[in-house]
Amino acid sequence: WHRAAIHKPVITRSVVERVLWPIVQSPAQVNIDGEQIQLENYKVLCADLRGTRKDLPENKRILPLHIPKSGYQVITNAQVWDMMEETIKDLGATITSVGTLERGKKFFISISIGDSEMIINKDQYKFFLNIVTSHDGSITLFLYDSAMRIVCMNTLRWSMSDKNIGDLQVKIAHKKNAELAIQNLPEVVNSILTGRTQ
Repeated sequence: WHRAAIHKPVITRSVVERVLWPIVQSPAQVNIDGEQIQLENYKVLCADLRGTRKDLPENKRILPLHIPKSGYQVITNAQVWDMMEETIKDLGATITSVGTLERGKKFFISISIGDSEMIINKDQYKFFLNIVTSHDGSITLFLYDSAMRIVCMNTLRWSMSDKNIGDLQVKIAHKKNAELAIQNLPEVVNSILTGRTQ
C-alpha cells in the first residue's frame, strides 16, 4: 500500500513467502569501552531476510526488531500463517491482504470469511477476520473481527481501536506456551463467527 503493495488476484503461501522470514535470537550484548558485556535476562531479535528478500542489498537483509527479556516467546510470521491456514481451511475463506509494517516489526493478515457482508441499520458492512502480531513487544498475537481490512499502519490502528469487537477477539501473549494457545484457534474462530451473526 502507499505504492509498496504487490497486488495478486489470489494470496497463497508462495505469494507471501517473502514476509515469512525466520527470526534469529541471540544474547543481548553492549560494548562498553571496547569490552563486550552480556545483558543478563535479555536477548536480541532480528529478522533474517537472506532467504526471502534477494531483491534487497545484502546489508539490509538482517533487520533489528526488539530487545526483549529472555522469557519473550517468538511467534514468527510463518507460524501465524500456518495457524491461519489450518484454522480457515474448511471455511471458504478468502485472504484479502497480508503484510509487514514498520520495517518488519508488525505482521497482519485480513481474511474475508463466513457471512462477511452484512446490513446493519440499512448500512452495508463488509467484515474481516484480522490477525495481527508484533515482534517489538507492542502487540500480542491478536485475532479479531472487524469492519476494517488492514493494508497499512493506519488501518491496523483503526481496526484495533474498534470498540465494537467486544468478545469477538482472542489475544495470545508472546510468553511460554504460546504454541498451545495457537492450537485452540479453530474453535475460537467458530465462536467469533457465531458472535458476529448475533
